[in-house]
Amino acid sequence: MKKFMIAEKILSEITPEKIKMELEKIKAAKLPPKLEECVREYEKVGDRSRFSWKALYAYAPYGSLSGVMAKYQKSVLETKIILIIFVTLVDDLADKYKNGNLLDKFSTIPFNENFKIDRKISESEQKYLMVGKKIWNIFENEIKKYPYYNKFGDFLKFDYQQVLNAIKFSYLLNRNPQLLYSSESNFFLSYNMQVFVNSDIDIMCISNFDMDEFGILREIVGKYQIMARIGNCLGTWERELEENDFSSFVFIYAIKNNIVTIGDIKSGNKKEIKEKIMLSNYQKHLLEDWEKNYNEIKNLMPIIKSINIHQYLKNSEEILKMHIIGKKHW
Repeated sequence: MKKFMIAEKILSEITPEKIKMELEKIKAAKLPPKLEECVREYEKVGDRSRFSWKALYAYAPYGSLSGVMAKYQKSVLETKIILIIFVTLVDDLADKYKNGNLLDKFSTIPFNENFKIDRKISESEQKYLMVGKKIWNIFENEIKKYPYYNKFGDFLKFDYQQVLNAIKFSYLLNRNPQLLYSSESNFFLSYNMQVFVNSDIDIMCISNFDMDEFGILREIVGKYQIMARIGNCLGTWERELEENDFSSFVFIYAIKNNIVTIGDIKSGNKKEIKEKIMLSNYQKHLLEDWEKNYNEIKNLMPIIKSINIHQYLKNSEEILKMHIIGKKHW
């Protein structure tokens, strides 16, 4: 029996015709006004393409838990992308701009009513913080409207802190690539996918969620988050290599299996690093891990009654497709 039959089937469905159709659909998509406002704010300081935001919005329903009340479904989808825009600003400080001081300041914005911008820093840094604060305020004002915000708000704050920890770990790793050998790298780096945070946002708007199932739901979400991270790494590692960002699972695999060395990374020979990885079994390895988590969720599925985990699991297939299809456009 093949080790990753589901993932292999997904890859077989990504034909040139399918890619063209999906790309055209994403490019033609129109962002809703509130999301458009946040993207325009982001564009004052960031340079990610609009394709990224359109793709994330188009595929956002696939990352949602079932049962979100109809009244909040549109808001929930938009709010998750608004938070991703904010997270991207944090991520860029760590991985692209490598500005640790501004990263520390920016990371104090969330859930901080007393946040103030230090006027002693440069105008460009002040502008970056102002953009971040505005986007965060839009996000926070929206989630406070959700019916079960008070019940799950502490979980959201905790889970969001793990997103920030993941990004800060990525910053440390890129300055100290020896950390690629550490088990910490696998543990921390999946959290920047914010899947736990997204599930918190969903259950703030699910009226019939059984709290007795919360622990097992978080077990499922943790595995789902790893799967999402694997898809993301498969789709972005080549771009990240060009940005000297080595926080991808692809580089962890390459280092731990002696495909590339820390010396290769320090040398900065990107062409050689890419060639070595392309000749390896990195994709097979990551898809096997993706499938392992898929099957573990499948085994846990019967325990959850108040949420349709079968649909959630099927949606993970679409998320993997999204990352592969968007590989040249992220």
